[in-house]
This record gives sequence, structure tokens and C-alpha cells, in this order.
Amino acid sequence: MSNENWDPATGMQQDPNSNKDNKKTILITIGLLLAALIGFPTIMISIFNRERSSRDGEFAYTKTLENLIRNVGTKIKERNDCENGVQGYYLFEKIPGKKTIDEVVICNNNYMFNKPNPSEYWRLLAHESTHIMQACLGTNLYGSYQIKDMSYELLDQDENSYRTIHGAYASNKEDNEIEARWMELQPKQYVIDSLRKYCMERPQDR
Repeated sequence: MSNENWDPATGMQQDPNSNKDNKKTILITIGLLLAALIGFPTIMISIFNRERSSRDGEFAYTKTLENLIRNVGTKIKERNDCENGVQGYYLFEKIPGKKTIDEVVICNNNYMFNKPNPSEYWRLLAHESTHIMQACLGTNLYGSYQIKDMSYELLDQDENSYRTIHGAYASNKEDNEIEARWMELQPKQYVIDSLRKYCMERPQDR
């Protein structure tokens, strides 16, 4: 602002170009606000669609595993009277002359809201699917060295599971449980492929 705009009566006058600059700033601000208002719903819709697509994908894996479990001949049942702390279990009893019991039980009463959430439900199915595989083979899925490595992996990724196995299970059941809890951490397609491999693509020993 130069002294040419100086008026003894009023002092320094406003630069005539400043109004233009202010108008330009206001227009830019309005433009940015409009762009944000228009773009925000688009961004939210995009995020929602991605999340829905992800949920749909997870649901598809779960339904595939459920169907595969049933195709193997195992029933999936729900109970509301399980012992405290028991989230689910696999029951297989083959008694000569009697009907074979072959079922995965979901203990709804031990979950918040009396129902496992999708993540909990998948882990439970993956876990019990491993016990189904073990029943199909009549033994463990992996060798002793592999199971030892799985135990170390559990200690690193899910220490609570590791402590539970070595504190709550008899030594002759530890390997079975290590495999089942390790399977919970594997990619979903791997779990599905494993159940198909051990129980659908070979004669069953159970």
C-alpha cells in the first residue's frame, strides 16, 4: 500500500486491489466447501461399499465352510446350556450297533448377546473343522516337528491360546489342540481346502 492513497482526513486508504483479492479468496473458499460437500457423500458411499463387499466375502467363506462341514456328514448344532467358558466343541462317538454321533456344537450362552460375532464364529468353525479332519484321518494332521513349530507360532501370535493348551489339556491332547488353534490363524481358503483334502478327497477312517 503506497503513500499515494494517504488522505490527511482519514489516514491510509484501503488498496483498491484488496477488494478483488478478498472476492477471489471468498470464491475459492466457497468452491472448496462445495467440492467437499459434494465429495464427502461419494467418499462415504465408497467406504461403505468396500466394507459391505468385505463383509459379503467373509460371509461367503463362512457359508462355504458350513456347507462343507455338513457335506462331510457332521451336524452343526446350537446350545444355550453349555458349561461356563466353553464356546464350542466337536463330539464324535462311534459305538457299534448304535447311531454315530458326529456334531459341532456352538455354545451360544457363553458369547456376548448369546451369539458369536462373525469373527468369533469363523474361528470356532475353523477350530472344530480341524478336529473333524483329525477324526477323518484317525490321527494328527501334521508331524511332530511341524506341530512343535506351530506351538512356537502360537506363542508368538496368540499367547493366550498357547498358555491355555499347556495348562488346561492332558498331554496326549495337546497336539490335537495345537493344530486346531493354529488353524484358526490361517487364511480362510486354507482352512476350507484342508477340510476338503482330509475329509472329502480321501477315504475316511472314522
